[in-house]
Amino acid sequence: MKRIITFYLLLSQEILAVIGHHREECVTFEKSKHDNVDVNKQSKICSTRFILITGFALREFVKHPIWRSRIVSFSASCQCIGYEPLIINAEKSQLTTSSAFNAGHVASESKYNETGWCQRRPYEPLTSHIEIDLMENRNLGGIVTWGRGDNHGDQFVKSFTLKYRIDASNTWTDYTDSDGNTTLVGNDNKYDPVLNNFQGNILARYVRLHPIGYHHGPVIRWEILGCAKYLLPCSPHDFEPGTAAYGIASKDCIRTRNNRIRLQYTGLTTHLNAINLALSGHSLICKNYYTTLGIEMKSVGCKVDYKMCRVKEVDGKCQVSCNLEQSQVGQPFNIRLMITGDDSTELCSVESDMSHAMWPSGRSVIDDWDAFIQKIAATT
Repeated sequence: MKRIITFYLLLSQEILAVIGHHREECVTFEKSKHDNVDVNKQSKICSTRFILITGFALREFVKHPIWRSRIVSFSASCQCIGYEPLIINAEKSQLTTSSAFNAGHVASESKYNETGWCQRRPYEPLTSHIEIDLMENRNLGGIVTWGRGDNHGDQFVKSFTLKYRIDASNTWTDYTDSDGNTTLVGNDNKYDPVLNNFQGNILARYVRLHPIGYHHGPVIRWEILGCAKYLLPCSPHDFEPGTAAYGIASKDCIRTRNNRIRLQYTGLTTHLNAINLALSGHSLICKNYYTTLGIEMKSVGCKVDYKMCRVKEVDGKCQVSCNLEQSQVGQPFNIRLMITGDDSTELCSVESDMSHAMWPSGRSVIDDWDAFIQKIAATT
């Protein structure tokens, strides 16, 4: 028989003062046979008369000044678990070039559903370029290129280099792969989209592409893949603390409030049958009572059932392993994390293997562009 552990998550009296009408949420963790959980300790939490507000009420109370958190920074080290194409929806003014072959090959024609950009003759690979202004610093995971998009010529770019810079900086950085190469291998025909991933991702507002080698003419279409969803803790621009109650501590760290850190991750998707996470920070205790993470299994009214994940310490980090049901593979799922500690406890990093299966490292050919975009955006 499966053992069911039910407990109420704790919030402070200040939240109760903010919310006029509320209801209890019973959070149930399903104990797996691999877990060593002190049921007596868990049941002590049940006896405390506090509540966790979810849904609309939670979104409302975090608007209160007491709980509104200011984002302190943004780093490309934030782990991305969902990407989106950035160039296809860019305005014409965001795309510029050093020159254009004619009116049919201007900067805006470089989108993947257009004909393609081509520089003016004579072709100058060291100085000619096309540039995108992303309007803000973005965490970028890769670049996709195509050749000419109509039937009037067999033209494509076989190799190119990239430069990028962040907002408020005049310094361009040459993109270099893990082997120290600055020249990327592009297309070998004009039809197939080719992906070059950015190992470790890059942070940039401006990206320049310089065609080097080409076939019959340097005509190119391109797309940049930008992060659309992060695995928190992290502090990107679009973070909304609508599912967490916490305090901001040192850079990119979350500290306990009332001896608790609570995070809810919603709409995650993976094509793997298990997920692994590594939690790092200060004064974390890698045991289930102190570090509790569960995958939501079902929700009925105010009752939510979670399947508990396994936690152990490895190399100073809390390693968490979660098995998914077959029905959850490839489908959105939710996980909840609760850390119990003291005033010195901070959560500074959550790493996951969910993003590793999105695409291969290095250069790869994309067989089905529409399916690829749907796959990498599945967690957004």
